[in-house]
Amino acid sequence: MVIESLKYRSVLQELLKKSQIGKEIKGEGRLLALSYDFLIGDGLKNKKYLKIFTKYKSVLKNGLTLMKVKRKATCNEDLLPKDVTTHMPRYARVNLLAGKTAKEIEETLKESFNVLKPTPDSFVQTALEMTSKDVLVDPSLKGLFAFHSSTNIADLFLNKEGYLIIQDRASCLPPFVLAPKEGETVLDCTAAPGNKTHQLASAVGRKGKVIACEADPKRFRLLSSRMKQLYAGEIVESKFQDYLKIDVTQKPWSDCTKIMLDPSCSGSGMAHRRIMQ
Repeated sequence: MVIESLKYRSVLQELLKKSQIGKEIKGEGRLLALSYDFLIGDGLKNKKYLKIFTKYKSVLKNGLTLMKVKRKATCNEDLLPKDVTTHMPRYARVNLLAGKTAKEIEETLKESFNVLKPTPDSFVQTALEMTSKDVLVDPSLKGLFAFHSSTNIADLFLNKEGYLIIQDRASCLPPFVLAPKEGETVLDCTAAPGNKTHQLASAVGRKGKVIACEADPKRFRLLSSRMKQLYAGEIVESKFQDYLKIDVTQKPWSDCTKIMLDPSCSGSGMAHRRIMQ
């Protein structure tokens, strides 16, 4: 929240000048953080400060709307000064179990985007300079594409039909490093929501198996349904199971030749993306 507040500092300061709220809340840092939460973030939870901000709600909210109109901004990020704006790419991985190869998906993307193929050395710079018309082929992670931050991947036909799976680059790394071979049996210890589980399933193929453990009942149901939706139901054996309590000497656990354990979830790399922004 502190990082985001500092990003929007000039925007928030301009809005706050139009109200008298600074007389009721002392400290610029505190006021910036609270106003960010109230106007842009997840909303104020503190009842004391929420009551104060509610008094100035119309001035602040209307001011933000008017600012967007004047600057022709379609979202809050468009208001950011250029020196603090970095558009980090969004990623999508090819679902090899859906019947199309990465090359076929690439050819389909060429119908709507400029498909670029940077080298490993030039990938980061190219990603930072890409436009909404570009798509990058990841030079290190096969089958992964990078889209501009303004591209709504969820609305793409390829995503709706299951040919592309939205998955951050950080999340793709554990299965990539584990590198299971076709036909292997792999244990995913903390599986839900299942993006990495599916990636493992794509690697081992229909001759292999992924045994996916999930101890939380809601997340287990999500895991099971997602694997069926993404054509991995026959490969992934979902288990409502605490992996710490399995007996590795007994089947099916003893059949596993590789184990993936990502308890903190590499999707936490998303926080790193916000810091870089």
